[in-house]
Amino acid sequence: MLAKLLVALCAASAASFAAGPAGMPLRSPARAVSPNMQFGTGNAPKNNGFFLSPIASGSKDYPYGEYEVDTSGEFPAKFFALFGLVLFPVAFAVGIATASV
Repeated sequence: MLAKLLVALCAASAASFAAGPAGMPLRSPARAVSPNMQFGTGNAPKNNGFFLSPIASGSKDYPYGEYEVDTSGEFPAKFFALFGLVLFPVAFAVGIATASV
């Protein structure tokens, strides 16, 4: 009984090792047309940008290079920089040096 089961299992698995006919090759998807550049963004009225430039020029309200600096988060930024770069590594080194092994 065991021999017949073993022969049946071998015969069933032998079909998986047979080389069948070659399948159809997979077709690569057609490439989409690449987008073209949109020229003419700088030709708005009273705009200093080059008229054929694909990059829009600055805003009328905020000229190029002029901006307001927001310093409301200066103290927390300095505190976390000090903690992350100085205080935490020192506390880590002290913890390693004083750990009882």
